[in-house]
Amino acid sequence: PGERSCPPTPAPVSRDELCPWASVSQVLPPRSDPVIGREIGPWRIHAKLGEGGMGAIYLARHPQLRKEVVVKVLKPELADQPRRVERFQREARLGARLSHPNLVSVQDVGTTNCGLHYMIMEYVKGVNLHQRLQNHGPQTPVESLRIVSEVAKALIVLHGAGVFHRDVKTENVVITPAGEVKLIDFGLAKDLSEGGQLTLPGALIGTPVYMAPEIGRVRQTDHRVDIYSLGLTWYCLLTGERPFAGHDVHRVILGKVRLPRPRASGGDILDVRTQNVLARMLAWHREERYGTMEAVLADLAVLAKGSSPQPVGTPDCWNLTRPKDRRHKKSVRVAKAEAVAEGKPRPKPRSAAK
Repeated sequence: PGERSCPPTPAPVSRDELCPWASVSQVLPPRSDPVIGREIGPWRIHAKLGEGGMGAIYLARHPQLRKEVVVKVLKPELADQPRRVERFQREARLGARLSHPNLVSVQDVGTTNCGLHYMIMEYVKGVNLHQRLQNHGPQTPVESLRIVSEVAKALIVLHGAGVFHRDVKTENVVITPAGEVKLIDFGLAKDLSEGGQLTLPGALIGTPVYMAPEIGRVRQTDHRVDIYSLGLTWYCLLTGERPFAGHDVHRVILGKVRLPRPRASGGDILDVRTQNVLARMLAWHREERYGTMEAVLADLAVLAKGSSPQPVGTPDCWNLTRPKDRRHKKSVRVAKAEAVAEGKPRPKPRSAAK
């Protein structure tokens, strides 16, 4: 059967059901949406789950199999923009090519007779991490570590295939009722095996507060942008707060806002072992960050066993989360304060110390 328009007769969907596929917390009513009621192959679209800048997400059902899938469609007004269409199709190809328990699979992609670009994806019931934090607050260090480790496994598969996700954040990680962790949304992913350039060098790609500092500063980014974004996702899980909340996004991008040390749900500062792993994921300069996601997962596994990935006596390295020039300014202030306390001459700035 092909695509055709049908009167909107949606199957019952709970208005209280959470939608992990969008920032909305409820399934949206059909209203006058022309996509509701359409059939794409055997799938009948019966509910809208959410909408973003490039497209919308719907729930569809196979009447015979009684199985539901997610249908993502490109906005009609973008259908005549080749770059947007190609990015949409690349997302579908990536999802279809990669298979892993922590990744959502893409089952089909195509264009209807009326020019609607769509992809059909596995439907995962549950909530995304953003919704979970809103409902339950900060996660325990143990649960946070488990979730981040599962996302790291998904990213290892992506990176091994030459793919960078570039939009790892709490909204793009789904937790199922059984506790399974799924990484979703390859809309901004970069596939090194694909020819052609869809993103201009130096362009800002991703969600600003989760973007690695080098994005927009260097011509070529790499897999380490995902390591940074996963670190911020971990930070959110531990603190229950959005990173850099309340600060101007431009100051954040310029490195003028300091990321506070994470505190556990009880208010206590986390142990230095966890802080140091997190700091190496969040290092401002990518050469100081973990080199691979495998290395990240290895240290997360050591933490999960209650051990320390670093040798005994390893100093606190939270300062890695700041630009090098700002680290020096802080060290001078600290040295001055210590000198005053001990009655010693104040140290001179580096430029005047020669």
